Amino acid sequence: MYPFLKIGNLLLPMYGVCIAIGIVLALYLAVIDCQRKDLQWEYMLAMASPGLLAGLIGAKLLYLLVTYTPHELLSVLKNGDVTGLIRGGFVFYGGFIAGILVVVLMSKIIKCNLSDYENTLVKCVPLAHAFGRIGCFFAGCCYGLPTESFLGVTFSNPLGSAPIGVPLMPVQLFESAFNLCLTALLWWIDRRKPKSKMILPLYLMLYATERFVIEYFRFDAERGALLGFSTSQWISVAVFLVGIVILFYRKRKTAKC
Repeated sequence: MYPFLKIGNLLLPMYGVCIAIGIVLALYLAVIDCQRKDLQWEYMLAMASPGLLAGLIGAKLLYLLVTYTPHELLSVLKNGDVTGLIRGGFVFYGGFIAGILVVVLMSKIIKCNLSDYENTLVKCVPLAHAFGRIGCFFAGCCYGLPTESFLGVTFSNPLGSAPIGVPLMPVQLFESAFNLCLTALLWWIDRRKPKSKMILPLYLMLYATERFVIEYFRFDAERGALLGFSTSQWISVAVFLVGIVILFYRKRKTAKC
């Protein structure tokens, strides 16, 4: 729709603008949540900031892996034409996995009890993700299947990634709405039961389910495929199973206490 935001002579990619807004808002709410829980928000930022950087790198790397073959990547790097690699999109799961690993590592480095901050960090993830999906919509990437229903959105800007003049399902907005609802649910649960350890597994299972389903309504080719499922669908299955394992482990641990 509007892949770029023009401010004077400055042209900003709306995708990046939306991601930045989502990250800033999520961190702001996380700081407020830490203050409400009498937690050191400085520790939270010390874990979250490197995690965000790692997330961006991981999301980009997974995008490159599912978009290019090793031979194509080597060819691009050999020719020195990396503009397309830099301008290309991101894959959320790559960022999510990389971000978690770095947050865990940082908690060890600064000697912080990560479990105290787990709920705060987890329930802010879908909020930032929701804004990222709005950015996808503006950029025209991650677009949905062609449709003749009233839900169809026709992209007309040639600078975007979506096919021009074809009504497409706005799956980006569907996922953004889901993430906002998921954010509200997680915050509501955490307010009612601040000591609950179900926030993480609940997020993993609900988002994995939504992502697996919505992949069937996407039409962009840059998603990878194996045995009839996209890369994100395979990862969704793994994430859902991890969520179940964590859920049962914690329930069993709670029952023994």
